[in-house]
Amino acid sequence: EPSIAVNPSHPNQIVGTAFTPDPMGGPTAPIFVSNDGGRTWALRSTVPSATDTGDISPRFGGNGRLYTGILKNPGDLLLNILRTANAAGTTPMGVLSNRNSVDQPFLAAVTLGGKDRVYIGNNDFAAAGGRTATIDRTLDGAAPAPAFRSVRVERRDTGSAGQNGLQVRPACHSDGTVYAGFYGWRSFAASNEVTSDVVLVRDDQGASGQNSFSALVDPQDGIPGRLVAKNV
Repeated sequence: EPSIAVNPSHPNQIVGTAFTPDPMGGPTAPIFVSNDGGRTWALRSTVPSATDTGDISPRFGGNGRLYTGILKNPGDLLLNILRTANAAGTTPMGVLSNRNSVDQPFLAAVTLGGKDRVYIGNNDFAAAGGRTATIDRTLDGAAPAPAFRSVRVERRDTGSAGQNGLQVRPACHSDGTVYAGFYGWRSFAASNEVTSDVVLVRDDQGASGQNSFSALVDPQDGIPGRLVAKNV
């Protein structure tokens, strides 16, 4: 499950990640870094997770800051949100946030007015009522101790499935608009067949509270989250 990120401040700098142990057997997991547009690569064991990680997703913010969402090892689906000011350095990344019972972190970021807005799509099994599709977000990731808030983006009943699909994928526009797509699971059959809606939500300019990710309303049922495809 590889992932890749390009530094918008220095487009020749690329970071790649995968389920990779430290080949030197050290206590931290590695990322791969290129500073010459992918011609050569170096391994940097800077991820604070023993041996390797579960899922791992990197993105750059402003001024070369690299953010990473991981499932830490060891841990019980332990989400860590990490940051480093120097992706090519050897200092371990700092932990900004951590919590249990989370799966499939997928990170997106955009810089507005000098502040990094960081969004981590995830499937949060601690969510009430089976509405597990979640975005963890901060509107100032570059702050010394940024505050992350968990936003439930599923507004409909997940029925007998009891959860959403594992993949919650955010994407940021440079004007601050953020989209997220996810599988709205509706039923789960004994044959392991899931019936889903494909749902797209949108957040405008860092809306807060009940307005978070509610800008895109479906015309059929009037509920936030446009139903791109139903019963698939």
